[in-house]
Amino acid sequence: MKSFRNFNKSFVFLCLFLFTFAWSSLIASESVKIKQTGTVIHHKNHMTSEQAVQAPLSTLYNIQGTPKTFPVLGKWNLLVYWSLFCQSCIEEMPMIQEGLKEFENDNLTAYFISIDTVRMQKALVNFVRRRDFNHEILLEEVTPYGYLTAGQWNVTMTPTFFLVSPSGEIAFRHEGPINILELFETIRYSLKGGAQ
Repeated sequence: MKSFRNFNKSFVFLCLFLFTFAWSSLIASESVKIKQTGTVIHHKNHMTSEQAVQAPLSTLYNIQGTPKTFPVLGKWNLLVYWSLFCQSCIEEMPMIQEGLKEFENDNLTAYFISIDTVRMQKALVNFVRRRDFNHEILLEEVTPYGYLTAGQWNVTMTPTFFLVSPSGEIAFRHEGPINILELFETIRYSLKGGAQ
């Protein structure tokens, strides 16, 4: 009888594992479908003025408690929606910070919007301090209807990247892990007038 119980536990565990694996594969295939339908806009294929979407104007508090409105009109804006629980976000952030040094004297502002909200503020402050991260970290807010700005920007996963033009139009959007070299190639192209 004892071996039958062990078999049942093993069988249940195996079923749960297979279900989880199948579910994550389904989610991954949906992500690929989204990318194939044009959500990803690379520097060689920026949105034309007919396709351009005006970015919503949003306000969130940074980790020091100061309200910040973004995007800043008159500047290029890089927005990165991320989470402490997103492994690719954590891996990409130091590389993004290093790459942004190239644009310190350019007309570019970067915001890293954490969907972890104020409940994770202490952990976010520790993350920033330990990694000597010096870009603006904003805390997403939760409303009865979901995330405040992630909903406005139609963010469905982390990381999600936006490049917003000085006129306030979304020039680039990418969901999921990104090739950092391509991201900075896109920013260079945009700042040199490739996308207005």
